[in-house]
Amino acid sequence: MACIMFGVITELFTGLNGDFIHHLRHAFISAWPVALPAVFIVAPILQKLVLALTKYSNN
Repeated sequence: MACIMFGVITELFTGLNGDFIHHLRHAFISAWPVALPAVFIVAPILQKLVLALTKYSNN
């Protein structure tokens, strides 16, 4: 999902020109160190929040 997102965003900002692959590699190198820890930190918090919000709706 992250690959699709930074690929589309890179294309929107730079266009499909000769430097697209260079910009795509730069976006990949910049995005993954931010995205991966964010997922590991945010995902458990959101899972607990969703469980708490949906816990009482099943009764």
